[in-house]
Amino acid sequence: MDKKEYNKIAEEVVKRYRENILPRIQKLEAERITSRKTANTITILTILITLVFIVINVHLSVFALLIGLSIKYAVCKKFELKVKEKIMPYLCQCFGNLKWSQGVYYSMTSDGIEGEKLLKNSCLFDTNASSKFRYDDIFVGEFRDLNFKIIELSSTIGAGKNRRVAFSGVVVIIETNKTIKGNTVIRPDSFLHLGLNCNLKHTVLEDVEFEKKYDVYTDDEVEARYVITTAFMERLNNIQMSFSVDKISCAFFEKYLLIGLYTKKDTFKFAKLNKSLTDYTEFSRLFKEIMSIYEMIDYFKLAEKTKL
Repeated sequence: MDKKEYNKIAEEVVKRYRENILPRIQKLEAERITSRKTANTITILTILITLVFIVINVHLSVFALLIGLSIKYAVCKKFELKVKEKIMPYLCQCFGNLKWSQGVYYSMTSDGIEGEKLLKNSCLFDTNASSKFRYDDIFVGEFRDLNFKIIELSSTIGAGKNRRVAFSGVVVIIETNKTIKGNTVIRPDSFLHLGLNCNLKHTVLEDVEFEKKYDVYTDDEVEARYVITTAFMERLNNIQMSFSVDKISCAFFEKYLLIGLYTKKDTFKFAKLNKSLTDYTEFSRLFKEIMSIYEMIDYFKLAEKTKL
């Protein structure tokens, strides 16, 4: 994507913001202030109740704190979702064929959203029959004649005290123009290369610096060396830097390229209670997040029916 095309989309976002989005969010400002006061009141009451329970029973104080924080989170999330439902359709129009929806809970054994089995089979991150997913923002679109999904999710594995977070962040699923015969996975470097529970073999690549940061697993070593070129390694490093994520993983599977961006932050969050809705910086940040993914698709040149 050249600078001219990028600026054209940016100008369209600003135009639509002024004409379609700003008038709508201005009507929600009074509700934002009311919700903020409600959240602040909940915070104060939670602190007071927790302090009282500390004297009576420590366990009850922890329970009261958790309940209070949950209620406050629900108030914030309810308002954010209302704002998103009002303006997301207009914002998505700036990016062509892009649609947004709010995710819900699914288990790996249910039908879930399209692509859930793909996440499991690709070995992008650890999953099994006990896996449970929490989906937040989901974008479905098309760019450069390629279908893609941007899914903000967290995944846990196990149950009870043994339950752990397997992934938290954003998964990008891109439908490429070629079929990958094998399954090749790139994961963050692990001790003795024990970070994968799939039936794939660890493969050592020639790039020493890349090997220090990542582990590569595959069931087709020849194909793995074909798709993971020196240029690809450099691009993967650049993506991690541009997204400012904690870790990154990648999987080539069937006709898909899957990229996992590990981060604990709420990537597509806006409509904060303590900030005016008319503050354009929130929308500017969201624009850059979505555009960075578009640039990533463009950067990989996946629309070309050649090697990656």
